[in-house]
Amino acid sequence: MDESTVKLSVEAVLKDLHGGMRTKGFLRKYGLTMLQFEALLKQLIRKGHFTKEDFKLWKAHRLAPAPPAEGLNGGEDPRDVGKSNNVETYVIMEPERNHSWALQLFSTKREKIKGAQFKVNLHGKKYSFVVEQLLFRGAVEMLPGVGMSKEESKRKRQEALDFISHHGWAAYLEQRAFTANFDLEEPQVGRKARLVLLHCRNQTFLAALHTPVPAINLYVGSSLETIRHRLSKSVDTSVLDI
Repeated sequence: MDESTVKLSVEAVLKDLHGGMRTKGFLRKYGLTMLQFEALLKQLIRKGHFTKEDFKLWKAHRLAPAPPAEGLNGGEDPRDVGKSNNVETYVIMEPERNHSWALQLFSTKREKIKGAQFKVNLHGKKYSFVVEQLLFRGAVEMLPGVGMSKEESKRKRQEALDFISHHGWAAYLEQRAFTANFDLEEPQVGRKARLVLLHCRNQTFLAALHTPVPAINLYVGSSLETIRHRLSKSVDTSVLDI
């Protein structure tokens, strides 16, 4: 992209991306060509303003709004992420390769976790979390059907297609009806995930859930109850004696 002819505000572009503006909207608003828009996205990703995961979520119309911009100790104030008792969710794919700071939450010694500071980049914004207290760290049971890997989902679909190709739709539907009526569904093997739940400075709570996918889901909010409620949709929270 020729930056001498197209001057853009990174902050404005990110705001529009998180606001749900689509490709045609960018072309009209900023007077870009398709090639310039593609080059712009690559620059944002290359410079760390916009992650590849953000781009995937944007394409799927699932990108969350950008957190408000108010600085604190060299980063944004994480309290703003959890305004109005909402929980902001972030997904870090391939955590072993991306954002290794997230894995530190699971490996830092308990006696050193208090006071630990994690400067992170979420949705193009930099945040600084200072740990006040480790509330929970350990294994949790994922709820049935949550976080099923693409490979597992693809396998189940292929099994169904193979059955249909050999026996037909009528036999498949009859089998499903029989299974449902007599509760013969193959029991799902319990899947474990690792959870870290932190109370951070400025009344901010952060939960990091390392799932079998593998990915790390981050939940940030200003209320412990809202964080627990959000976690209860993915894992058995009965072990959280807090």
